[in-house]
Amino acid sequence: MWLNMQVTITYDHRLKRIGHPVRSAIHKLEIGGLVVGWVTTSEYPLLYVFSALAQGHNQVVKLLLNRGAEVNPQGRHSVESEPLAALWGEARVSMSGSSTTEGAMAPKSSLGEQVISGPFSLYEGSFILEFLEPHPSRDATVLIRATYKHDHPLCKQGKGHPQAPPLHLHFNQSETFQVLQGQVATVEGWSVTTKVYTREDGPHEIKPWVPHSFNPVSDSPEDTVLLVWAHPDDVDEMMDRVFFTNLLMYVSDVHEKKVSLNPFQIMLTQHVSATAMVWFPTATWLGPLRWWVPWKVQALFAAAGRLMGLTPMMKRYTSEEEFAEIQKTKRT
Repeated sequence: MWLNMQVTITYDHRLKRIGHPVRSAIHKLEIGGLVVGWVTTSEYPLLYVFSALAQGHNQVVKLLLNRGAEVNPQGRHSVESEPLAALWGEARVSMSGSSTTEGAMAPKSSLGEQVISGPFSLYEGSFILEFLEPHPSRDATVLIRATYKHDHPLCKQGKGHPQAPPLHLHFNQSETFQVLQGQVATVEGWSVTTKVYTREDGPHEIKPWVPHSFNPVSDSPEDTVLLVWAHPDDVDEMMDRVFFTNLLMYVSDVHEKKVSLNPFQIMLTQHVSATAMVWFPTATWLGPLRWWVPWKVQALFAAAGRLMGLTPMMKRYTSEEEFAEIQKTKRT
């Protein structure tokens, strides 16, 4: 019955919130009137759908829906696709030509949150990044599912992994993580205490103004999968999907020598998320200077970067639609 159904992509106004330009680029995907997933404009022509419609399997695959018909965000438009069976055939060919999507078999969120972007293989394949649509109960601006590949040489470096951020704090938002599988290490607080978290520990919230960092555990016996979300969602300078996409992909490309590190760019990208580095955390006699000085240095680099024509979000990692929305909110 699914072989000749229309593919319908609908802009869902309920997903758009003031100050959340990313959400305006999220669309609902239907086949034969049944909602089967969510896609973003940055993922055209590769759209994620459930193959259950064609094969009865609860597995996410990529269908090559490159038959034209742009989506008009003002309403609902149907895309006259080829018969679904033909598209499914293309998807199977696409899948057979590469390894199974690493994020497809990852432990799922208990709230049933679906992938809206990714998976992205970063840092030489040692780190898999996915973005999920956060459940309203999280009050979150972004929800990430991250996977550290335990047998990768970079993950064996622990704190030396290129994804592991320097000690930093956030002014406006908490950052909560929950280990679904494996174990992750954190450095937290002004005393820079190191602790390892596992699935049994449940969600752990790192509140605003608390210095922190996290990294893979070098001797983990299995891949580590964790959820990370930033909240609340009613702040002006937020950490959202576009921010994390730009930051993580840029740092990964720098590590893989695809691009050169531009300190003005990295400082500018960090600055718009109300994030500051922390220097000499245990030197209590320095007081607030431990974050205030690096914050002001970052502000100077960010201002200089703008004068050089840089923008916080880079077109290289941002879709045209999202970049246009961001410009409207003056985040560029």
